[in-house]
Amino acid sequence: MPPNTTERYYTRRLSSQRTYRGSDGRFISSEEGIRRGVTPVTSRFYVYRDNQGRRRSKSFVKRQRRRVITLTQTGELLRRESSEITRRVAEVVPSPSFQTIQSQRFRAILNDAVSRRKTIGVQFNDDLYVLNDSQIGDLERFFTEIEYEYIRLFQTILGGSLVLQLLHAEGANGEVFDFDSLTTAPTDFDDDELNDANAEFRRGVSSSWRRYFG
Repeated sequence: MPPNTTERYYTRRLSSQRTYRGSDGRFISSEEGIRRGVTPVTSRFYVYRDNQGRRRSKSFVKRQRRRVITLTQTGELLRRESSEITRRVAEVVPSPSFQTIQSQRFRAILNDAVSRRKTIGVQFNDDLYVLNDSQIGDLERFFTEIEYEYIRLFQTILGGSLVLQLLHAEGANGEVFDFDSLTTAPTDFDDDELNDANAEFRRGVSSSWRRYFG
């Protein structure tokens, strides 16, 4: 959920639909289209919901003149971890429970953890990095870079208030941010523009990580 659950807002999530038309221009079933060898047409569209989860039309949301947040995940965020990473994460956050956070909350959570002198762990490329005090600023700069890259690549495609999402676990003495779970836009669409943007974003994230953490 967005950080301020008392605010009235709407969300939109990108979806897609693949359709087939016969030679006369009429819609046909996917089974019939495949049998005939018809090239499908894939269309992208947004599904809008209010902050109670009820589906709303685009025209309704537009009339409300309220904040619209573009959600980029296609489902529950997934963790990639080996048994070794599971063990190392547990050393920072015993019995970790990972929850989804949105990019707007990242700095507040990080700064609070630093002020409490907690151990900060970052998962990246299925490895865990425990940061020292001098690396906290680098983590903030790294995150700022990937936010800008995200906006640059996806603002035109997705529009709206863009939100990056990642998994985070909090313990009494430590916190772990899972950048392997970072989501941008759906990757399950047959959509060259989205796929190209996702691939370029991943390259940019890796480049930024190497610049700050080697």
